[in-house]
Amino acid sequence: MLRAGARGGAGLLRRRARALARAGGVGGAGGAGGAGGADELNQEMEAFFGGGGLGEGPAPGLGAGGGSLAGAEAGAQAQDPRSRAERGAGEARVARLSHVDQSGRACMVDVSRKGDTVREARAGARVHLGVEAFQQVFENTIAKGDVLTVAKLAGIMASKRTAELIPLCHPLPLDRVDVKLILDKNSHSVDIVADAKCTGPTGVEMEALMAASVAGLTVYDMCKAVARGIKLTDVRLLRKSGGTSGDYGAE
Repeated sequence: MLRAGARGGAGLLRRRARALARAGGVGGAGGAGGAGGADELNQEMEAFFGGGGLGEGPAPGLGAGGGSLAGAEAGAQAQDPRSRAERGAGEARVARLSHVDQSGRACMVDVSRKGDTVREARAGARVHLGVEAFQQVFENTIAKGDVLTVAKLAGIMASKRTAELIPLCHPLPLDRVDVKLILDKNSHSVDIVADAKCTGPTGVEMEALMAASVAGLTVYDMCKAVARGIKLTDVRLLRKSGGTSGDYGAE
């Protein structure tokens, strides 16, 4: 019976709280009347439950703006100093994927309305060879041949086939592709830098990334008989320029 009474009392107080909110007791617009009603409800809660009523501070949504729109905005502003409009625009940009249509299905972006501009991109990768494999690459004694030259050509060739391997990429008329492979004695690794350039309606980042990736895979293939623990890491876009999205440079 005590439990039933408690439930009934709590239900009555909840109904009073909802009625108070409808009457204008939720923050700003309720004025002094809303604040007074909240105080009265807090006193009843203390009398029924004992102790702190609705909690140690003001009831959520009651009294001095604890749950008001102004209070919610102030809390959001404290966590993110941008204005509400700026936050909304940022969330919209983050949420939008260009290769997904309104139904959530994968689609190829229509670039027919975009004009041709000069696009450039640079990508990087690193191949950790280990001591023995690195020494043989450095001395050009790998059984399969000249590792660095073969990997360079493989990267250039792969960049031309990007649209065949990445489903939603556009085929682009490449103006230039270059791949550099630099030996790092300190880490026994090969650093790869791939540059791609085109004049077209969409970016050339994927072509640069493809060149760097396949050059790294080719180094692995050429050296795997010497060391099976070779690792291809740090495949990333280093910079890009051109297009409406502006320039980008990795930190």
